Amino acid sequence: MRIVAWNVNHRTRRKPVPEALPATLLALGPDLVVLTEYVVGPDHDGFCKALRTGGLNARFMTSTRTGHNQVFVATRLSAQAGTFTHPDPASHAASNWLHIRIFDPALDLVGLRVPMYETSAEAHAYWTWFEEASHRFLSAPAVLIGDLNVDPDRPPGPGSEALQRLRTLGWQIPAEEGPWSWIGSSGVTSRLDHALLSPFVRCRSARYLDRVDGRVVAGPDALSDHALLVLDIELGGEQPDVEAE
Repeated sequence: MRIVAWNVNHRTRRKPVPEALPATLLALGPDLVVLTEYVVGPDHDGFCKALRTGGLNARFMTSTRTGHNQVFVATRLSAQAGTFTHPDPASHAASNWLHIRIFDPALDLVGLRVPMYETSAEAHAYWTWFEEASHRFLSAPAVLIGDLNVDPDRPPGPGSEALQRLRTLGWQIPAEEGPWSWIGSSGVTSRLDHALLSPFVRCRSARYLDRVDGRVVAGPDALSDHALLVLDIELGGEQPDVEAE
């Protein structure tokens, strides 16, 4: 199964969907596409039609609200909207968390973007909730994927520390091939886009792509400031032994 996740850099604006976007995504042969920082614009219907023509027939999205961006998921697999959401429906966290249930093969998918909080207290509150929320997905095949706005291997901070604790519980965070997933206008880079895999999911490969079929798709003057995260997985991993602390 191939999952392609991408922060498309709409921020909170109704930006046009670039004509090349559907072709870029479909060229990778995804079973699931997860777009974060997506905002519905006037060409949304045409974008969905192009994905449907490419075989991504089922589409899901968090609610559209002024001043918020959404998570958008498209899949060629049989699926339905999941029921687990953030407890505050008015928050940025809610519009940036989308739970989908895949039927065959059985998989819980969460597409997400961690909001950029202005205060340490807000960030700590979110990551405390994130840790608690992830527990419900650990005992079955599950993938949480998107823009985590943190590098789990560069502490300190509430996000990286939370992700390290989740690793001790059995969550896998694949080491992606590629030097960066985000690049700023000055050229500074970071690794912000990641996937968490439950113990029942095997990672075959994970990589960042800043170009597809020779087209530059990530960079200061490209479609987005985020690279695509391309994740290939198999289901059926076994629960690892985790030492108690």
